[in-house]
Amino acid sequence: MKLRAFGYGALVGGLITAPMAAVMYLGSQIAGLPFPPFELFNWIASVLPGSVITFGIDLMIDSLLLLGVSVADTAKTAEQAMAIILFVVLGILTGGIFFLVFALRDVKIDQLTGLVAGALFGLPILVISVVLGGDSINPAISFVYLLALFLLWGLVLGWSYRRIFQSEPAMPEGEPETDPQTATPAVAEATGVQRLNRRQFLIMLGGAAATVTVVGAGLGAVLATNERRRAEEALGDTAAHQVEGGEQRSFPNADDPVVPAPGTRPEYTPLKDHYQVFLELEPTVIDGAAWLLPITGMVDNPLMLSIDDI
Repeated sequence: MKLRAFGYGALVGGLITAPMAAVMYLGSQIAGLPFPPFELFNWIASVLPGSVITFGIDLMIDSLLLLGVSVADTAKTAEQAMAIILFVVLGILTGGIFFLVFALRDVKIDQLTGLVAGALFGLPILVISVVLGGDSINPAISFVYLLALFLLWGLVLGWSYRRIFQSEPAMPEGEPETDPQTATPAVAEATGVQRLNRRQFLIMLGGAAATVTVVGAGLGAVLATNERRRAEEALGDTAAHQVEGGEQRSFPNADDPVVPAPGTRPEYTPLKDHYQVFLELEPTVIDGAAWLLPITGMVDNPLMLSIDDI
């Protein structure tokens, strides 16, 4: 009974957490609302010991190299996938624990119980997303939006529990009780039992979850691709991205008779070939026109250099 209840809860938790993540992603692309999986991952990375972070980064890079894929092209995607998987796993564990606790207590639950479960699951993540996320949207709007999603998550979880463990069809007076899980078509027709069994219910729930997940994630991906393309075009027009051009840099040892061995790393690495490992899931966008380099400290003439001064 314990394993079965936890298994049902974990399955339902995963089925309803995945579409919620897709809706959150779509909201972040349409209106700039918080995307809790990324914010949660960034927060965890900021509080974990440095040795754990270093081990995780090295493991990820070694895995990508072992698979023969480009670290620069796929590392950030891998980190984002890890963040989403972590969020879904938390939903799976929460759903499993919820089902297990109430199955062991053998008590009936109502809608309020589901709302409490959604609040307990969502409030810590909500605080991290709103307080530490630093989104441009008004924090009050972000709070209400995320709270509504988590409360809806809890309602669906509680409804699913009642549907799986508390589904008792009304029986005509004087008729023996019939289990909707084992009722034959003839008995179901005679007694008015028209409920779906557990397997049919889970298939229906899974189909609905898959539809919402695919549509939400697909639309969000299209919007993200378009936004990324616009950002790259805008950055390409700034002075910071025009410095490189096609000119050949001249180095102090250009006339040195010693020629580097073929295949060794060049002295000057083009910007497009640089890759910096960092933990923020969203890359930092720097406006070259507004960029400043402060030169202060133990200098006679402090300076604030712009891209035009370099």
